Amino acid sequence: MLVSGAQAVLQKLPAEPGEAADTRRLQRWRARHGTKGAAVRLANRNLRIAWVLLTRGGSYEPEPRRALPGG
Repeated sequence: MLVSGAQAVLQKLPAEPGEAADTRRLQRWRARHGTKGAAVRLANRNLRIAWVLLTRGGSYEPEPRRALPGG
């Protein structure tokens, strides 16, 4: 199911380069690995994010927090 969902996302991906970092990442993956390979990579990424959220709690933050210097 995760791969099917990722394939649906990739089908809606614009052909021209996007401004968002996620769009550019998906376009790079599709160019390097093909649509199916990119779908598997996206599904794996989503699963890893879900696993961390379930095991550690918290909420999803698309921009990870930066560690403070010296702390």
